[in-house]
Amino acid sequence: MKSYFRKLSGFCVKENKKKKKTIGIYFCGGCNSKIDRVQIAESLTRKLEKDGFKIVLNPSFSVDYLIALSGCSAECASKYRQELVGAVSVGGEKIESWPCPADQIVSEIMDRVRDYFERLAK
Repeated sequence: MKSYFRKLSGFCVKENKKKKKTIGIYFCGGCNSKIDRVQIAESLTRKLEKDGFKIVLNPSFSVDYLIALSGCSAECASKYRQELVGAVSVGGEKIESWPCPADQIVSEIMDRVRDYFERLAK
């Protein structure tokens, strides 16, 4: 990856021309979890990093895409969705309120993330 320097408020800042997209995974409190959120997050992190994304857990800043990972249908983590970025909400064995078996959640989210960034690139 090539990088360059630019002047920002009197400081010289090194930037990458091709910045990694940041994906945030936000968790609920886990009080009534019906799925293994940790296993799902670990699997997503491995796969997304392999695809070149930067992963941040429970981000406190803006991200390029947000995965709201709730353990049950209350979808508590979805309250952190940012309307200006792509996002997907998981609530137990549901994605965006549609049924999805636990063993297919990771692959479904991966498809949605890839589709989102492919559409942005067009």
